[in-house]
Amino acid sequence: MQIDAKRIAIYLTNKCNLRCKHCFIEGSPQNDEFLNWKQIKTALAHFIDKDFRHVEVTGGESCLSPYFIPTIREAKSLGYTVGVSTNGTNSQIFTKFDPKMVDKVTFSLDGATAKTNDDLRGKGVYDQVIKSIKYCVSAGFRVEVVYTVHKYNITEIATAIKLLDDLAVKRMSFNFINNTGTANFNQDFLINPKQWIDAKKIITANSKTKNMGLRYPLLFVTKKEFEEIKKNYDYKCFIADPVKVELYPDGYFYGCCFTTKSKELSLGRVYEDRVDTDMTNARAYAKKYQHLSCPAVQTGLVFPANNRYVPVCVYYKQIVEADH
Repeated sequence: MQIDAKRIAIYLTNKCNLRCKHCFIEGSPQNDEFLNWKQIKTALAHFIDKDFRHVEVTGGESCLSPYFIPTIREAKSLGYTVGVSTNGTNSQIFTKFDPKMVDKVTFSLDGATAKTNDDLRGKGVYDQVIKSIKYCVSAGFRVEVVYTVHKYNITEIATAIKLLDDLAVKRMSFNFINNTGTANFNQDFLINPKQWIDAKKIITANSKTKNMGLRYPLLFVTKKEFEEIKKNYDYKCFIADPVKVELYPDGYFYGCCFTTKSKELSLGRVYEDRVDTDMTNARAYAKKYQHLSCPAVQTGLVFPANNRYVPVCVYYKQIVEADH
């Protein structure tokens, strides 16, 4: 098990050319919120001074921002390692810059088949993403994929692992679909903690890969497993001492991806000329619920409470490297 390294995710915009049924930021073509260039530069300069060394450029659809490529260049010039997250429907964007400009490109794929993926993301998306993956691998980019596990794609996990391993993807990360954003209106896709534990078993059973590492959050464990975690790690909630900062298009930033719908739990806001930090509420929240293993889950911010399994902070990850 590993804890995520310190990083900042910059959501350049909530605008997206897709309208996925599970998007926690509720990206859609109708959205029009963007971080401006001065905010982006201010944020990058601020967080590099706070020892955040990796930046993930994301959205919405990140390449819809007019500052997509300038953000990558600015981050690199400041000494960040840089990742780009995209839905993969615009492969032409990657012809506009050299693989040396970014340390990785992450695509979203939520099914081993077009039918399963496109039911969530939209008609024709699967073929476009596979095309983009192939192009970026051949062009020399480090390619990773995020697979959000839901009710209708659990049975395709093993097939998806083989598919992406054969395409020379370097890492496949698994997310748990959570009850926020557009998923709140598509409840039939949601899974429960037991199904997530079953999904982790499938991932582990198919971890003998040639090219690709596998990564997933523990998220839910048995009580016995949680006792072992506490015994071996200095376990804590990171909401007020973040390893990952989530900067949203409205300028607010958060220390937990599960609190981004609650502005009162933000850690501050980025303006054009400054960053105002206020961790008062987040610290009070963390202190009030310090007896809980994951307050955001156990107070019902994202999932209904479940007494059978113990929720674990999403930033604790299990990583299985490829067999080379």
